[in-house]
Amino acid sequence: MSRAGQALSEPAPLADFALAISDELLPQEEQGAFQSLCVRRELAEEGDHRP
Repeated sequence: MSRAGQALSEPAPLADFALAISDELLPQEEQGAFQSLCVRRELAEEGDHRP
């Protein structure tokens, strides 16, 4: 299976990401996981679209 196919079928470890975008409903324990792995988190706002 190609890496692209693997990426679509298996979740990547959080530590593999530099940035995560979430809403304000992310549980506190999950927010702590981002911080402990030095993954930057940005808050998505309703209607926020990125090209």
